[in-house]
Amino acid sequence: MSIFLCSFFIFFLISISSSFAADTLNVKQTLRDDGNSTIVSSGGVFELGFFSPGSSKNRYLGIWYKKVSNRTVVWVANRERPILDTSGVLRILVNGNLELVNARNSTIWFSNSTKAAVSNPVMAQLMDSSNLVVRYLNDTDPANYLWQSVDHPTDHILSGMKLGWDLGKGLDRYLTSWKSVNDPSPGNFTFRMHLEGYPQMKVADRSTINFRFGPWDGIQFSGVQFKAPDLNFDLKLIVVNKEIYAKFDVNNNSRPVRFVLNPDGIIRLLTWYDQAQNWTFSQYISVLFDECDPYGRCGTYGSCDLTRAQSGLGACECLEGFVPKFPEKWKVSDWSGGCVRAAQLTCNDGDRFEKILSLKLPNTQAAWFNRSMSLSDCETECRKNCSCTAYSNVDIRQGGSGCMLWFGDLIDMRNYPDNGLPLYVRASSQSGVNENSSKKGGVKIIAIVVPAVVGVLVLAGLIYVLRNRKMRSKVDTISNVY
Repeated sequence: MSIFLCSFFIFFLISISSSFAADTLNVKQTLRDDGNSTIVSSGGVFELGFFSPGSSKNRYLGIWYKKVSNRTVVWVANRERPILDTSGVLRILVNGNLELVNARNSTIWFSNSTKAAVSNPVMAQLMDSSNLVVRYLNDTDPANYLWQSVDHPTDHILSGMKLGWDLGKGLDRYLTSWKSVNDPSPGNFTFRMHLEGYPQMKVADRSTINFRFGPWDGIQFSGVQFKAPDLNFDLKLIVVNKEIYAKFDVNNNSRPVRFVLNPDGIIRLLTWYDQAQNWTFSQYISVLFDECDPYGRCGTYGSCDLTRAQSGLGACECLEGFVPKFPEKWKVSDWSGGCVRAAQLTCNDGDRFEKILSLKLPNTQAAWFNRSMSLSDCETECRKNCSCTAYSNVDIRQGGSGCMLWFGDLIDMRNYPDNGLPLYVRASSQSGVNENSSKKGGVKIIAIVVPAVVGVLVLAGLIYVLRNRKMRSKVDTISNVY
C-alpha cells in the first residue's frame, strides 16, 4: 500500500511538473508542446504556450490573452521558423538564454540575450503586462533584466510598451505585420520610429511609406485624428536620456486594449468587451481611415481636405502661393503631381511666409529643429537659407516654443478641424506684389481718371453757361435794336 501511495505521489508530481501553469520557468524545467503545458502570468492575464494560427498546422511559441475567449496572440517567438509537429520544447539555459528546440534537438529559436548571466541562478517569468523576462532569481529590478520580449515586439503594442529607439543599446523596437491570419511570419508592413530629421512614426510597405503619424507637438501627433476624447487612453512621445520612443498607456485596465498592425497594413486600436465577446474598433483614434490618410495623397505642396472631398469639390488643393503642376490631371482628380510655386522665390527679405492653421505638418525627414529658439528667431534662421521652405514651433504648449525648419519640398499635409501648430510656408513676394500693385494701380487710375472726367464736365458746363448767357445777350441786344 505504501509503495502504491509513493508511486502515485511521484506520478502526481511528474504530472504537475509537466502541465504546470506557474508564471516562471527555471533551468531545471521545460515547457513542452504536449497540449497541457503553459505558463500563466501571476494575475492570470496572459499565457505562454504553443499554438497553431488559423487553419495552419504549424506550431509556434507565443503569448496570448488568458481570459479572452477568442484566442488573441500578441507575441510570437519563432515566427520565422515554425515547428512542423508537436515536438517543441522551451528551456532556459544557465547563461540566461531561452532556447526553443525540436525533436532533433535543433535550435528553432534563441533569445540571444546581450547580457550574459554570471554565477547567479536565472529564471524566466511571464508578467501581467505580457512581458516575458529573463532575470536573476533574486533580482526583480527591470534595469537588470537579462532579456525581455517587449524589446522584440511582433505585430502588437500593448499598454506601457515602447515603440522606438534605445540608442545606448542600439535597440530599435518596431512592429512587423503577420503575413496572413494563418501565418505569423514577417509580412510586408512595418510600423516604426524614424529618427531622420525630426522623429516621426511611419507605416510602410517595405520601403514605400503608407502612413505617417506626423511630428509630436507636445500634446499629440499632428497626423492622427482624435475623433472622441478618452481620458483613459494616453498616447505620447518620450525623449529621455538615450531613448526616443512612443508609448500608449491605458489608465483603466478593466478591459484589454491593444494596438495591432494587421496583415493588410492597417493599424487598429481595439478594445475587448466580455458582453459582446469580441474586439471593438476604438473611435478614439483613426489611422488609414479615410481618403486623406494615405501618405502624400496630394503630392508636394498640396493639402488634402476631407470636407472638400465629401462636398464633391475634390480632396486636394494647393497651398497659398502654389498652383497645380499638371492642371489637366488635377481636374480629373489625379493629384500625384502635386503643386509648384506660382512665382519663383527671390531668396531675400522680400519673400513672405504664409501662415497656415489646422494642418498636419509635412514630412520632417529633412527637417532641422532646436527646442530653445523662439518663433521670431526661427523665421530669421529660415530667411538666411533659400532652401528653407517653411518653419514652425516644435511644441504647442504655453503659446508655442522651439523651432523647426523644413528644407526641400513639403509633402503629406491635410487639414484638420482641430487647431495644431501653425505652419509658415515660404512664398514668393512677387505674386503678393503683383496682386497688391494691381489693386493699387486701379486706385491710381481711378484717382487720375475721375478728376479728369469731372474737370471736363465742369468745363463743358461752364462753356454751356457762358454760351447761353452770350446767346441771351445777343437776343437782348437784337430786341433793343429792333
